[in-house]
Formats: sequence, C-alpha cells, structure tokens
Amino acid sequence: MHHARQTVEDSCVDSESLSFVIFDIEDCAHRCGLKALPPDTRCEALFLHLLATSPPRTQFASDRQRHDYHLWLARSTLQGAGAVALCACLLWAGKQLHFTYQTNQEVEIIRSEAGLSQRRYDDMVATFPPIPTSNESLRRVIDRYHELEQGSSSPEYLWRAISLALRGAAAVEIDGIEWKAIPAQSSRTAADADGARRSPLPGASETAIVHGRLQLGQESNPRQVLAVFNRLVEALKRDPKFQVEVLQQPFDVESGKSLKGGDPAVEDQQPRSFKLQIRRAIGS
Repeated sequence: MHHARQTVEDSCVDSESLSFVIFDIEDCAHRCGLKALPPDTRCEALFLHLLATSPPRTQFASDRQRHDYHLWLARSTLQGAGAVALCACLLWAGKQLHFTYQTNQEVEIIRSEAGLSQRRYDDMVATFPPIPTSNESLRRVIDRYHELEQGSSSPEYLWRAISLALRGAAAVEIDGIEWKAIPAQSSRTAADADGARRSPLPGASETAIVHGRLQLGQESNPRQVLAVFNRLVEALKRDPKFQVEVLQQPFDVESGKSLKGGDPAVEDQQPRSFKLQIRRAIGS
C-alpha cells in the first residue's frame, strides 16, 4: 500500500492553480466509519459503504436493475403490516381475555350471593308453621280460587251502559231488567242451540233483557215513536262489547207494510211496550 501511495504522490504534482492532498486508504476507512479495512488498495468496499450510509439523491439505476430492491421493499412493507395486524390481534385477544376473567369473577359473585339468598330463604321457610296439605295442593286451590274470582261477574257494567243510553230519552220508561250470568260451558251450549239467530260468545257471558215502554204523548205519531226506539237501540250498539237484539218492537209492523194513520193499533195512544236483549262476554 505504501508503494501505491508513493506512486500516486509522484503522479500528482502541485501547481499554482491545483493542490493535491492524498489520504491513505486506512485513513479514509476510519473517516467513513468502515469497521473492516480493505485488504488491498481497491476502494469498492469503501464506495459501497458510502452508498449504503449516504445514498445519493439522484437515482441512476433503471427499474429493471432495481427490481430486486422493489421486491425487498414490498416484502418489508407486507411484513410490517403483518406485524402491526398481529400486534392488534394480540391486544384485542388480551382485552377479551381480561373481559372474560372479569365476567367469570362476577358470575362467581352472583352465584355465591344466590346461594346465600337461598339459604336465608330456606331458614325463613323452616320457621313457618306446618300446613295440613302439600304445596302442590295448595297451589291448585289458589289457582282455582283465582279462576272462580275472574269468572264471577256483576251487572254493574250493563246497568251503567243502559243508564248512559237513556240519557236524553225522557219518553223511555224501564219496567224491569232481567239479568243473568251464563258460565262458559253453558254459553257455548246456548250458542250452539241458537246459533242461527245469535253469534256465539267465547267463554262466560252475561245477558240482560230490558222491558220498557215508550210514551211520547197524544201529539206523537208512530214514526216518532219508532225513531225514539231506534235511537235507544243505536245508543246501546255503540258499545262494541254488546250484542243487542230486539225481542219486541213498539209496533207490530209486518215486513213490507207501512204505518197508516187509520190503523187502530197505530192510533192507540197507550204506551208502547218493547223488549231488548243485551249480551256481553264477561271479561271483555
């Protein structure tokens, strides 16, 4: 190496405009940070080291020459993305593991509290006086009592509805109301026996037969009497729970006939009697 440096120094002679400073290759390697010194005077290793540590801004290699570098760059990008995804999955798995651990702890606490409550309940039940029957029999009796209580009915709803329908109908006089409750089985049997005339009501039902009279005075005519009667029937039918059936009209008018002033039955100014039947399903 010393002979090569001497040869270079002999060839590089200073002049007025040019001055040479010659460094030994070992000194250049130390200055550039190259750890392994070149075995000879060739500078390829030094140039490669400088190219790797301080690459130039201008790229003179073609895409074909840099193909392997592009593959390495893509592989490195994919590996980095995979590492990030793996870290995210590990974090999510850790979070789920922590959540599962907390849930199991809460379940154990709830189980212990439930066991403690059950023991307290058993201790309280043990202090109760004994009953002469089993719990199952007592439960059946209570259920039957509830069924009977729900099946019992009162005419209060029908009374109230009839009273509301009579408001403003001063010409209507009620002579009597026959009310009765029909159990579920009896209601179905009656509906089957008279199904052509009545629509069956499911379950138990109640029926009220209203007896009344219409008296509008001597100045009234049959059409006015029928109008008052029809208003009463329509008022009762406004309740969707009712099935209203006319058992007796105020006037016995045959189908296809009209009321005439000369008819003695029409000219009779006595109160006109009527009869209505109102049915309602109990519990509706």
